Amino acid sequence: MPAAAQAASDIVATYTYTDGAMVTICTRDAKHVRMDTSPTTYTLLTDGKVYSVNCDEGQCQVYDIGAMASSMSSSGMTSMFGGGDSDPDYEVRYEKTGKTETVAGYKGTVYNAVIFENGKIFRRDEMVMSSDADIKKLTEAWMAMSEALTQSMGQSFQDSLNEAKKMGYGGILRYGNEMRLARISKKSLDASYYKLPKNSHMVQMQQPPQQNGDMGLGDDAKEIGQDAKESTKDEIKSSIRDAISDIFN
Repeated sequence: MPAAAQAASDIVATYTYTDGAMVTICTRDAKHVRMDTSPTTYTLLTDGKVYSVNCDEGQCQVYDIGAMASSMSSSGMTSMFGGGDSDPDYEVRYEKTGKTETVAGYKGTVYNAVIFENGKIFRRDEMVMSSDADIKKLTEAWMAMSEALTQSMGQSFQDSLNEAKKMGYGGILRYGNEMRLARISKKSLDASYYKLPKNSHMVQMQQPPQQNGDMGLGDDAKEIGQDAKESTKDEIKSSIRDAISDIFN
């Protein structure tokens, strides 16, 4: 492969969040995606599976995210994340604002993503989309990862990306005030970058005690209202995203 082509094979981008967190996502294609949340922790999409890797003093512990989700499902915890029979039905519609915005040096078009939950407006998110090929490639990486992590990233986020792709609006530069592209570069990464490290140890998850329903959260939510339930979900999703640096994020 010519050196120039090889150098352009991997895209490395850093996104910042309002809480100060930073995520660096690297992708060669939708089957090779890595998200670094700290110098020693990252999430890896490889061979169709998603792993969380935590390295310390030359040793790496690996968690199979799919197995963790399965374990939560069998213990009745999936109702906190989605996956139950009463999951809401999301629909996303885009509104053109007529505005443009430049993010990390890339000019994009501003849209309002209106998210409906069971036919009612659930939230509105302003999104900046770009037709640049590299930004599109990054978004495909986000979609591949979020499909595997829908429970932690949120179904509305996944639906927003799916609808944007279907409408041909391009790749994402900014999602609301929550996530913003900070910088992007092209590199030639070794193939091992997208594989589990050789010195890794797979951590076997113990089966949690069997619980009924959603451990009482459903009944509590009915008493204190839907807003409180959504707040609880958001806190859990946030903690999962941070695991993906301190394990499950």
